[in-house]
Amino acid sequence: MPKLRVTGLNELNAKFSALSKAVDSDELQERIFQAAKIIGDEAIRRAPRGETGNLKSSIVAKKFKKVRPGQPAAFVGIDYSVGPHAHLVEFGHGGPQPAPAHPFFRPAWDSKKKEAEKIIVDGVAKQVESEARK
Repeated sequence: MPKLRVTGLNELNAKFSALSKAVDSDELQERIFQAAKIIGDEAIRRAPRGETGNLKSSIVAKKFKKVRPGQPAAFVGIDYSVGPHAHLVEFGHGGPQPAPAHPFFRPAWDSKKKEAEKIIVDGVAKQVESEARK
C-alpha cells in the first residue's frame, strides 16, 4: 500500500488562525455597527412621527463592548422603554381604537440589507487580505 504524505499543515493552520483573528477584529466590529446604523437610520426615516416623537427616538443601533465568539457585535432595534407601542404601529392592532399597520422597521431592513451586507462583506475581505499578506 502506497504511503500518503501531507505537507503544509503548519502553514494552513497559521492561515486559519490569522483568518480567525481577522474576523474577530475591532475594525470588523465597527463595520458591523455601521451596517446596523444604516438600517436604524432608515427605520427612523420611515417611522411615522407621532405627537411625542417617541417612536423615532426609540429606534437604536448599539455596539456591544465585549464581544465573544458567536456573540453579535451590534444590534439595531426598538428601545421599548422609550417606544413601547412600536409593534402596534408596525403591525397595527384591533384594540379599543383599531389602527391599521404602518410598517417602518421591516421596510427599512428590506431596503438597506444589501447595503449593510456589503459593508460587512467588504470589511471581512479587507481584513482577510490584510492578514494573508502578513
